[in-house]
Amino acid sequence: MKAGVTAAALFAFAGVAEADEPVAIVEDVSAGAPVTLFSYLLQGQVIFLDTDAEMQIGYLHSCVQEQVRGGMVTIGRERSRVAGGERTETVLDCRGATAVLTRSEIERGAVMVVRKTIEPTPPLRLFSASPFIAPRGKADSVSWKRLDRDEPATTVALSDGAADLSGLGVALDRGGIYRFEAGESSVIVEVAADARSGPGPILLRLLSF
Repeated sequence: MKAGVTAAALFAFAGVAEADEPVAIVEDVSAGAPVTLFSYLLQGQVIFLDTDAEMQIGYLHSCVQEQVRGGMVTIGRERSRVAGGERTETVLDCRGATAVLTRSEIERGAVMVVRKTIEPTPPLRLFSASPFIAPRGKADSVSWKRLDRDEPATTVALSDGAADLSGLGVALDRGGIYRFEAGESSVIVEVAADARSGPGPILLRLLSF
């Protein structure tokens, strides 16, 4: 099993999640499990784990991070129910959270970007200068470009559907405004003036759109 995240923080959602919006992300998983690393989970989804299979789940609506071993795992809004297996949870520090857009907000934001000459107010504020980017749509790469300064765009390939800017040695400028694009989705973010750079918990650094 890959080295797991041991601490994280609460996500502040930009709005109430829709029925088919993800409520959690797989932060770590053992080989042979029926879910993939960094995949998103929906409320009500059921996962069957073999006796020795393990997974680590980070919940986007709460400060809960779970370690589950074996059994039938039913994904809830803020935590899982596990039958026939073992489950432990950690209630995490909720300060310094980032935001995750719902599907309707992604679509609305995309329309704003296309139709307006002046960029809209950034819908997301990042509290990590080295975010963990896990797009929800189909994409092979992610690119970002500074909007408040004339700089070339940067593009990196996704690995397991994600790009860890910390692992790539990338730190965004504090106070900078960026547009991120992956596949058909895009989002505009502002990096907080007090954003932390470097490695850290996935849930604290996650940029999902």
